[in-house]
Amino acid sequence: MSGPSPTKLSINKIKSNILNLAQTSVYQVKLQPTSQAASFLENRGIYYPSDGEFIELLCSDTNLPGSSLATHDVTNDYPGVTEKFAYRRIYDETIDFTFYVDSEYKVIEFLDGWMNYATGQGTTFTTDEYVDRTRFYRMNYPNFYKTDNLYITKFEKNKDITFSMTYQFIGAFPVNIVSMPVSYEASNILKCTASFSYIRYIRTRSKNSYPEPPVLPSPQDPQNPTRTQPTIPPDNFGGTNGPGSQFVERDTATGVRVDGGSDGPILTTRQALGLDPR
Repeated sequence: MSGPSPTKLSINKIKSNILNLAQTSVYQVKLQPTSQAASFLENRGIYYPSDGEFIELLCSDTNLPGSSLATHDVTNDYPGVTEKFAYRRIYDETIDFTFYVDSEYKVIEFLDGWMNYATGQGTTFTTDEYVDRTRFYRMNYPNFYKTDNLYITKFEKNKDITFSMTYQFIGAFPVNIVSMPVSYEASNILKCTASFSYIRYIRTRSKNSYPEPPVLPSPQDPQNPTRTQPTIPPDNFGGTNGPGSQFVERDTATGVRVDGGSDGPILTTRQALGLDPR
């Protein structure tokens, strides 16, 4: 089988391919904790059904995950030939999410509260009791804090038919919150970065088709309910002589038609819309 030969490409084909590229700023995340962790967070003032969407919208930065294959070298099958064979798929250890911190600190409460639940802080003893140095931690069961409902969806905008790609993370939970510097210097938006551990991810690619918007019925004439107002064609609203009349070039000072033609009698708004006889 021969390699590719040089091929002529039209400018339109090059533009349609090169200009139709994915953008990094269009994505959506979902970080839904387990029912047990969500109930714990609700007692701390974070109600996921209402606060979750707000927190997820504040995610300013994340990464699409990567993976690699662990291979084994085989040198004895053929003299002088070294071959590699895959025996394991290796996923990234963590996935990072960076959030803008809201003025009520719900983002920090959500992430830190999830970690507190994993370590039993608030279930083994109350939070206030951990002031005592002798208090210890008793971890909750992994199935109580590991979620399979952590997603990153990458999609594109301004297209009638578009493809989306979704990464679902299995067995995910927060394992690290990066320290957040504050200072008296020029103010910036406070950001919080959390790392989530996971077992593996599942990637799916789907095609989304957005239907045409429905055609609404013509509104009724308020002065004559039995008569509907005419629908004006979207591409031809008409000139001063009503719908369908032609736009012409005019003198910017006087408004007189440059071609010397006449617009006919001046119409009222209701006449122009066809509500009153001309």
